[in-house]
Amino acid sequence: MNNFYSPVYRAWHYPTVMMYDVASIEWQSGNAGIIVIGISGQETGVSGPLCDFVLMRKSTHTDIDGFPIFSGDIIQLGQDTPYPGELLTVIDFEDSLCFNRGGMIVNISIARHGKVIGNVFQAKAI
Repeated sequence: MNNFYSPVYRAWHYPTVMMYDVASIEWQSGNAGIIVIGISGQETGVSGPLCDFVLMRKSTHTDIDGFPIFSGDIIQLGQDTPYPGELLTVIDFEDSLCFNRGGMIVNISIARHGKVIGNVFQAKAI
């Protein structure tokens, strides 16, 4: 058993305009930039050039309702946070997931007092 964090991902697929849970990723040799994503709970996957996908890494945190938090998620912070009611987007910054609040980096741990209300791909109107 290893003691390191193994990243979990979901992926936005531009051609189908859909979000997929990623069961596995296969980097195909000889086809640079091609990935095959196995879809959780399905026998078939989606494949295509790397530029057709955006991988979103799962954090080790959950929101107030217990939902997992991924990069690209939009979190509405609760009243018991330093920024009550604000909408913040989870970003990858220097190999960590955090919030960018007007140029100020904010620790993602405050998300446990907020609610995932969407993500940057599926909630364009937010």
